[in-house]
Amino acid sequence: MLRPSGPPTMPIAVRGGSDYVSEWHTRAVIDFCLRLGEAMLVTGASVADTTAALLRVCRAYGLSSVHVDITYTSVTLSMHRGVHRDPITVMRIVSSMGTDYSRLEALHSLVREIGASGSEPVDIEDNLGELERILEMPHSYRRGVVTAAWGLMGAGVAMLLGGGLMMILISGVATALIDYVQVRFARMGLSTFFGQVIGATIAAGIAVALLVIRDHTGGIWWLAQVRPSIVVASSIVVLLAGMSVVTAAQDTLDGFYLTAGARTYEVMLLTGGVVAGVLLVLSLARRIGVNLYVIPSDGLAQNVVVQILAGALLGGAFAVSAYCAPRAVLVSIVTGGVSWLLFATFNILGGTSQPVASGIATFLIGCAAPTVARRLHVPSIAVTAASIVPLLPGLAVYKGIMYFVTDNEDNNWVDSFLLAMLVGLALSVGVSLGTLLGRQISAGADSLTSKVLRRTVQQTD
Repeated sequence: MLRPSGPPTMPIAVRGGSDYVSEWHTRAVIDFCLRLGEAMLVTGASVADTTAALLRVCRAYGLSSVHVDITYTSVTLSMHRGVHRDPITVMRIVSSMGTDYSRLEALHSLVREIGASGSEPVDIEDNLGELERILEMPHSYRRGVVTAAWGLMGAGVAMLLGGGLMMILISGVATALIDYVQVRFARMGLSTFFGQVIGATIAAGIAVALLVIRDHTGGIWWLAQVRPSIVVASSIVVLLAGMSVVTAAQDTLDGFYLTAGARTYEVMLLTGGVVAGVLLVLSLARRIGVNLYVIPSDGLAQNVVVQILAGALLGGAFAVSAYCAPRAVLVSIVTGGVSWLLFATFNILGGTSQPVASGIATFLIGCAAPTVARRLHVPSIAVTAASIVPLLPGLAVYKGIMYFVTDNEDNNWVDSFLLAMLVGLALSVGVSLGTLLGRQISAGADSLTSKVLRRTVQQTD
């Protein structure tokens, strides 16, 4: 009545099989998987997806005793070949991280083809040639198109915050300039942290310049509608959009704590670069006598339709900046609009707080992302990332910096930064939990569809 009748459900220290394959075949498969794993990480895949893909490829080629270990900067594969044969362990360094969802989808397609090939997969040399073709194919868009997409993102944020036509144009030009300067400095070998500082400095400098011009030339008609805070908030959202917030939270929930810790520290460091750049400019402006203040009415556009259109613009522009294919860009446009619609529904109509509404919106998008991605053949991470960008707390970060610079005695800067942190956490957790549940739903739906098809075939026969 007390003792179980079977072995543990989780195997403990099970001896690795000898996998009766040749040493040349083993080395060729491991080399292919190392290159594949590096490519997936560099183009924006999470550690869980990369690990699952490498194990799937190894099993397809008859290697069932391979262990995969991925950190933030390396991929290690170890093949345990039994007691009488030496193991094969190889490590490959991941030099840099980036975002290229179009290339990532091509890599996922390659993995699916290998996994679906059955007991006789395509020769490893042929797949290695296909992998090299994917890695060598050009980007989906020219660099100038990506810079223009970042500019559209800045314009979309200004539109979302209720800025007029002039503020939308200024914000778009400012964010495009920031991206151009950051790319130039990155090619010179400058660290990403200093690139964030320079980008935030440019945004805050433009805002202060507009503030000074407005105060001294109030008669110019278009300056009367200038709200410098929108320029800074738009640039902050753009600077935060490129960071791996989603993958950091997803790695944490999947149990890859080492990589998750590295990604989280990177997010904190780059956010600190944004705060440092804005703080530097605002502090200098205050010292030279510029009248800095936070406009209390700074908020969202009054028309909800305008907000939804701005969210759609942000989602589509981010997809272009991440080198998504045109089909993925269209899906991201819809995702951005739907994400903001869900947020507005729960925040305005439901009466929930901003963090709660943001988390619920991204959770629902995350639930639908795997199914949508599989049906439309677009990267799942592109769908989820497009839902996060419109909800990033750029305005809260800006207000926190402004309150800190102006020595607010009520400690409002603490509340603003705390709100920004809560929103960021809610976005990460919401989309990660939603994606986890969405995978289960998608797998269950596929299993049910397969059963129905098999039963239909049997009845037909």
